[in-house]
Amino acid sequence: MMKVTVSPHAAQEGTLRIWLRRIPVSSQIIYAFRSGHPHNRNEPVSQAFIYGRGEGSSASEHVMLLFRPGENIQPFQVGEELTLKVRDEKTGHYQEIELDVTHIE
Repeated sequence: MMKVTVSPHAAQEGTLRIWLRRIPVSSQIIYAFRSGHPHNRNEPVSQAFIYGRGEGSSASEHVMLLFRPGENIQPFQVGEELTLKVRDEKTGHYQEIELDVTHIE
């Protein structure tokens, strides 16, 4: 399960930045869920778009995911844990994802 902790900087700025080692193969939307609130576990609080490098590509650039709380969503709190997931297009269910994170701001 991919969990990230909101840093003081991210909480103050209202934006969570997650840096990945390299661009994933496929494009996707990554959703952030609040981990510590049972009533919020089923609905994402934010999302980030990522454009893939394509199968067989040797692209090796770092990439940043940018998360901001959605409209009418409580701002991120220092130390809050967020779970990152992707949505299965066939079933509509959210699935856990593992990302190669270098650092979080």
